[in-house]
Amino acid sequence: MNFKVKKLKVVPQYPLITTLKKEIDQNVLDIIKLKLDVLFAFSSESEIGVNFSNIRDTYMKNNKIYRNTLQTYTNTRNREDKQEEIQRKKIELNHNVSELKEMIEKYKQTQRDEFITEVNQIYIDKIIPLVEKIRELTSSFQKIEYSATEEAYKLIKEPYTIHDLETFIKR
Repeated sequence: MNFKVKKLKVVPQYPLITTLKKEIDQNVLDIIKLKLDVLFAFSSESEIGVNFSNIRDTYMKNNKIYRNTLQTYTNTRNREDKQEEIQRKKIELNHNVSELKEMIEKYKQTQRDEFITEVNQIYIDKIIPLVEKIRELTSSFQKIEYSATEEAYKLIKEPYTIHDLETFIKR
């Protein structure tokens, strides 16, 4: 068996974004300097041709990585990719809760046990899975901590983790 293993380095996205932005700005300045040298006849087009091509290629590569990394970072921070699904699930949850309330009102009026059975089915089959899905979509990290001093449990929820804000780059 022949395995090809690529060595990648894990880096936080924000420092990578700032570094790429600085490199892009420097590339733009270098391109402007080269073009001004040609414009003011300090150099000829043929003299700067190779250097200009290299700087332009580096700029294009860095700009593509910058845009992709910035988009990923923004999506992770704002959870834009999940907002629509969260809203749909919340609407569905509200509909199911309304249905549940109607069944409880019917039970209060008639005192028939089948309404209680139906309430339990709606709660177990619809509401619990929806609440779990909404919790999963809104928080990337969740844990419960016990505070001995307060003698209480505390729910810790984070919309994203440090791992979510990391990216892989080639070494």
